[in-house]
Amino acid sequence: MRVGEFGAGCKDLQVTEQPIDMCLALVVDLDRRRVLLGRKLRGFGEGKVIAPGGKLEAGESALEAAVRELAEETSLSSYVRDARSVGELLFTWADPQRTPFRVSLVMIERWTGEAEASAELSPFWCPLDEIPYADMWDDDRIWLPNVLRGDVVTATIGYDFVGEFVTSVDLDAAGRKARQSRVTPR
Repeated sequence: MRVGEFGAGCKDLQVTEQPIDMCLALVVDLDRRRVLLGRKLRGFGEGKVIAPGGKLEAGESALEAAVRELAEETSLSSYVRDARSVGELLFTWADPQRTPFRVSLVMIERWTGEAEASAELSPFWCPLDEIPYADMWDDDRIWLPNVLRGDVVTATIGYDFVGEFVTSVDLDAAGRKARQSRVTPR
């Protein structure tokens, strides 16, 4: 196994296994003050409310993956030129059998089509002031408000052994550094 180093906010973290590279497509309709979310229908995180996204394919950039995942999971079309990076999250787990995830956050503000359900996700538009954090991954309440405010976020987020609650956070949002450990569960 190789020891890896990660993005700017994650340089000090050393792990013995390369993380799985993933992306999230954060589709934001600023005119209507809403974001596209969806109920995960199968696989890791089934039942949770999430943004469209998934694993990067070989040779694919995070922006390309976000545009592809958006189309696959919601039927919305966009272009890489309409996508921009708004951060990176590194997820670690107390369970040593779990592989870390490196998740690129990609904002998409231009698209075409109507959101439709897929086998993976049942998408819906959510008002920015009504995001259902109680139905989402525990970490979303920590970083998502920053991104929706326009910040670029880099964070290392540690989860408990069962992967339910955040236990530590090292967050840098637009230059504002915050480090927490033993985060109080909701």
